[in-house]
Amino acid sequence: MADIFAQRRRWAAPSYGFDLITVLRNVRTAWWLSTARGTLLLGAIIVAAAVTPFAASLASVAMLIWWLIGIRLRITGQFVQSLFKPNPPEFYQQLEYRRKWATNSLVAVVLAAAVAYGIRLSRRGGEVGAAELRAQLVPCLLLLTAIVGIVVGTALLQATFLSRLRHVGHGPIPSGRLRHLDMEQHHTVTVYSGPYPFIGSGYQLATWSFAQRLVVAPDDLATAFGSVADRLSGKKAPRPSLDDNLDDLTAETQRSEREREFDEPPFKTGQLIGYLEERLLALRDEKDEELRLPGLRVRHRVFVPGIESEWIPDLDDKFIVGRSIANPSLPLRHHLACEVSSWGGEIYTIVFIHISLQGKSLYIEFSTCVLPPTRAQYHVFDESGKIGLKHAIVSAARSAWHFPSYLVRSPFDLWRLARYSTAVLIGLPGRSRAVRRGLDVGAKLSVRELGADIHTHDWFQFRDSRKHWKIIERRLLASVLDFLQDRGVDVTEYRQRSIEVLNRGIINTGSGTVDVSGVVGDHSSVQTGTQSA
Repeated sequence: MADIFAQRRRWAAPSYGFDLITVLRNVRTAWWLSTARGTLLLGAIIVAAAVTPFAASLASVAMLIWWLIGIRLRITGQFVQSLFKPNPPEFYQQLEYRRKWATNSLVAVVLAAAVAYGIRLSRRGGEVGAAELRAQLVPCLLLLTAIVGIVVGTALLQATFLSRLRHVGHGPIPSGRLRHLDMEQHHTVTVYSGPYPFIGSGYQLATWSFAQRLVVAPDDLATAFGSVADRLSGKKAPRPSLDDNLDDLTAETQRSEREREFDEPPFKTGQLIGYLEERLLALRDEKDEELRLPGLRVRHRVFVPGIESEWIPDLDDKFIVGRSIANPSLPLRHHLACEVSSWGGEIYTIVFIHISLQGKSLYIEFSTCVLPPTRAQYHVFDESGKIGLKHAIVSAARSAWHFPSYLVRSPFDLWRLARYSTAVLIGLPGRSRAVRRGLDVGAKLSVRELGADIHTHDWFQFRDSRKHWKIIERRLLASVLDFLQDRGVDVTEYRQRSIEVLNRGIINTGSGTVDVSGVVGDHSSVQTGTQSA
């Protein structure tokens, strides 16, 4: 949370398929619970050490022994589980090393405690020392009970909070920082840090680009030679002779490429982008359910590097899209983002399309990214027993068993508090001061990417992402072809480029060989091997 919430000078990464504010609220609540638990635990130990040092020492030794016993039992359980499945030799070597370490540490702690107690008895006398030990057992047990109560109480509060998440909506946003982040996560502009602009969109699957020269389409051969039907019917319509038509056709084919170029582009970039947006949205709005692409969303995206502070627009800038389309050489780069949500939002496919008119050519750039599903430990609502009364009882019992671990972790909880407070104080000046100093204000982290799993959870998830990518790609190529033909542009070169793009990804998922002669384009490649999702 300190890397996102407290970094006031940085923009928030775009949120694809989730809401950043809901996540930050949940994380903040869990963070405050863990911080309060660590503070209470350390406070209880410090107070006990100041009031009854001997009782605090006894409690510390008891918790250390309990902690080592728990580690030893977990190692034994891992060894028993390894008997039912094969494991590499390194696993057993590491397990044996941990077993020896836990056993030796446990024996050393018990011996050190016995020696220390024996020395204390010899100095104070046997009966006096025994009586003192019995007198200190009560405050020692009270201290242990207080520690266990703090840990169990925090676990019950966390379980109660999780059970309420299913019924809690977005609600109002009282914090000014949260309101700012909420505007940035849904903003048209993405201010990124580093070389990769598509932050928050996951892993890049594919990218391609090509430039199409804008040249005038040649006259139709049927027009050049005249109508054959009219000639056979004997009509005497005034028309040039056959020799004149042949001369005109020869002159047309012998024109230089420079002469065939349009003096002025036959269209504006915004016209093509608007036409493409309309054709892509038609996939979502199909009345036939079989032809529809559900979960499709098409919107404009403008990417700005975080170091180009003078080009970063205000949050209320309504003309940033038009400026970025009309000036493709600026650091403002416009993309048409086609987002497809599937598998209940667990798989999110984003296709970025960049179109510009430069050098009397049409430039098209296509990039596909995918957000894998979130990690399994975050699916608390998808599995039985992860929330509710049963989960609360299990969490309380587990916390009571591992209560020494929480005490060991408490200094780190306080360190996170100090780190967060420092980050807030450093980030208080805000973005305006960072811009004046020329600092990078782009987004560096994405919450959704941090929580993503490196593998898909189902064989069809990656295939569905690839399917959506291919459907959008095919619709893009066909729509641009229709648009260029309507504007009188020669599409011979465009058809060749399209064939190369469509034929670049031939995958053989079975055994045997694939004959790709005459299919793969000139700039395509053929690879062999296996692929796993």
